[in-house]
Amino acid sequence: MNKQPEIKIEWTSRFKNNYNRYNGQRAKIRARVNELKRKMQEEPTTWLRNMEKLQDPVAAIYRDKVTEGDRLIFSPSDGLLLVDVGPHEVMEEFQALGNQNRRDILSDKATVPEWFLSEYKSESPATNSLSQTSSSTAFDNSEMRWLYEEELSEAWLQFLDTQQADLKDKIFNELKLPGEFEFHLILGGAGTGKTVVLLNLALSLASAGRNVICQFNEQVIKYLNSGKQRVPGAGLAMQPGAVVILDDPMSFTILRQKLAEARKSEARALVVALDPFQWVERRVYEKFDELIEISQPIQHNLDVCYRQSKAVGQQAIDYTKSILDKTSPFIIDSKIADHKKQLDPLKQICVDSISFVDSGGRYKLYESDLTDNFGKEFERFLARDDKWSHWHPMLIIFDPSGTSMPSSWIDKIKGNNILYKSLNQVDKIRGSEFQEIFVLLGEKTWQKLQEGVLGAGAVDWEKLLSLHTVLTRSKDTTVIFVAGTDSGL
Repeated sequence: MNKQPEIKIEWTSRFKNNYNRYNGQRAKIRARVNELKRKMQEEPTTWLRNMEKLQDPVAAIYRDKVTEGDRLIFSPSDGLLLVDVGPHEVMEEFQALGNQNRRDILSDKATVPEWFLSEYKSESPATNSLSQTSSSTAFDNSEMRWLYEEELSEAWLQFLDTQQADLKDKIFNELKLPGEFEFHLILGGAGTGKTVVLLNLALSLASAGRNVICQFNEQVIKYLNSGKQRVPGAGLAMQPGAVVILDDPMSFTILRQKLAEARKSEARALVVALDPFQWVERRVYEKFDELIEISQPIQHNLDVCYRQSKAVGQQAIDYTKSILDKTSPFIIDSKIADHKKQLDPLKQICVDSISFVDSGGRYKLYESDLTDNFGKEFERFLARDDKWSHWHPMLIIFDPSGTSMPSSWIDKIKGNNILYKSLNQVDKIRGSEFQEIFVLLGEKTWQKLQEGVLGAGAVDWEKLLSLHTVLTRSKDTTVIFVAGTDSGL
């Protein structure tokens, strides 16, 4: 039997950039490219017969349907060259470019990486774990998070998807010139890229000659400085005319102080990004509403989660919804209803409206044989050949009120670039992200997470809201271990 000839697959820089910003189902693009490759091999003389061709003097260019709204354009010369991808008008946009521009695009090309042409079969997810009672629950999508070159390198720290790039450009264009004081507030859930928008905004403003002051927490500065760029104006005091960029203020009090300080110092602007559900004080949302009403910020919302896979991100959202729906500082029905009504606008932005670009990921829950299952999961993690080197690839969190980390677990993680924190140290991980997180919870905490607490005191409220921060740090894998009476600990 004759072996089919190998087809050379390349992509232009234009295709690569637009693919990385693509907000649709990227797996469908990869699947369609594989299908085109098979057709080229199996039907070399007829595979282009029904394709829509662009009348172009520069090269043979074709358009192919990926979804109802999106199109792929490619050139079949010397193999298969992926030219561009995006909404259905992508062909018209390419055609509108001058001949020399199109030649430049077609000549700026490279061989696609192996992962792009890998094919996976997706499994159906298990029932939401909040309604499960089995000892081992899994939401294990075998199409793990699709990686691309930037995500395996420090350049990932600066990557922007389309929504993030548009927002960065919008704020940059408003602040690149002198003017009256402005207060910009970016709201969004975890993984929507708030911090990376701020970083790119700061870099763009600094490149444009603007005085930029970045006030990020120490852990985030360390994380961001592991990339190619350094955070401009990190930790500097406010100055007249400066654009002050504040990432994820640790409390409402700090936000209010920074706003007053920015006005007093005659700064050009204060730009703040935050996920309000990482504030764990019980009654903070009343004060936040009052501040917004008084200060009237220019508000921007982010709701596309590019930096977290759906299998882990959706679980984190489900847990947060459970906390907000079932837990309240009050016990009287009318006050509970008022409290929820107050939270609803923020919940709509930062929880309910979040959508995911990547449908992969892996979530598992263990409630028995914890030591054996921890060993198996950790060995699986160590076997990954895509572990980050620029930052901790894994975070391990334990619940100090319900259990302690077994010494055998601690011995296993030594020397593997693992960040290890307790649940009451979430301030040390805010703003950071990890490829995987392992969480060891006490049985009582797990029960409260699922069932909620009415009349919640400060301790319960803060612990449960802290889990929102923890569970939204993972990019592609979350594993929860519950240390109950049958857990083997």
